[in-house]
Amino acid sequence: MEQLIRRCQQGDREAMGQLYNAMHDELLAHCRKHASNDNIAEDLLHDAFLLIFSNIGQAQSGQKRMSALCAASPESYIGFH
Repeated sequence: MEQLIRRCQQGDREAMGQLYNAMHDELLAHCRKHASNDNIAEDLLHDAFLLIFSNIGQAQSGQKRMSALCAASPESYIGFH
């Protein structure tokens, strides 16, 4: 995962697609816990990935890696959906 994140930080679009695929199901499940329906969960997921890729440069190694990627948690958008 760390190598994949480093590739994303270098602008590698293929790596971004791989990271999206690797995180999609887990993050969607998280979004569904906080959304009133699947459409809102998908919107939250979309917003979360936009923020993840916008902040990918801040990602660190080890345990901090995932928390940095998910720092812009979907909960911050629930009030808007």
